[in-house]
Amino acid sequence: MKAVEKKIVIIGAGPAGLAAALRLYDRGERDIVLLEREREPGGILRQCIHDGFGLTRFGETLSGPEYAARFTERAVGLGLEIVTGATVIGLTSGRVVTAATREGLRVYRAQAVILAMGCRERTRGALSIPELQQKAKLTLVSSVSIIEGGAHDVLLKDQTQNQ
Repeated sequence: MKAVEKKIVIIGAGPAGLAAALRLYDRGERDIVLLEREREPGGILRQCIHDGFGLTRFGETLSGPEYAARFTERAVGLGLEIVTGATVIGLTSGRVVTAATREGLRVYRAQAVILAMGCRERTRGALSIPELQQKAKLTLVSSVSIIEGGAHDVLLKDQTQNQ
């Protein structure tokens, strides 16, 4: 299967992934795809019906669903590519991302991969991406992380280059 070339692949379309995509868009990046496991973007905040979100970013108190909707509406309005129902089953240190979607397998080769898979704390082994567990020696330092891409700060580094 031939890989689709993308400048940036973002795994996760919750508020973190959407915020990253929107920030990149604002900086002029257009070749972005977001891969989301759920049927719709927005992440776990769709379930947080209490308010308290949004004061810093939007200057008003929002519920979790309202907060997530702000990001989703802007991303959709700008025409960002969001693939829902996509489970990432492979990620190599060469930034090749394989996702199982409703339409079949999709393979992307990216200049940068951003992991924005939620706020649950997990070890590398618990990410359920075999290539990360076995081949790539990666250091996770943030729940929103970038596998080296050059244009932006690198928060998740491929340690194999340093050996």
